[in-house]
Amino acid sequence: MKKIFLLFLILSLSALLIAVPASPEPVVVEYENGKSLTVYLHGDENYNWLTTSDGLRVKENADGRFEYVQKDFKKAVADKKMIAHDPEYRDADERTFVSQLDKEVVI
Repeated sequence: MKKIFLLFLILSLSALLIAVPASPEPVVVEYENGKSLTVYLHGDENYNWLTTSDGLRVKENADGRFEYVQKDFKKAVADKKMIAHDPEYRDADERTFVSQLDKEVVI
């Protein structure tokens, strides 16, 4: 009985070690123009996503900048034309664009 309990305990603990949760700490990304973006990582090492401080999904592009993610014909894609910024740094065009985004985007 002791061996079965020990085996169960080891298997249970090993299951917890399979995926490490994302850090809840925000990361501030500084752009070359002086503006910034605060990014939060969600999920774990197997499935994760990034959001802005106001909950919008973003994705890092090849240049290291973050773009808003939006739905497009049954899949989620990053809009290559709109770089994400913190709410206080958004201009009128970006605020209009953000107001049309779905916060429930799933990639």
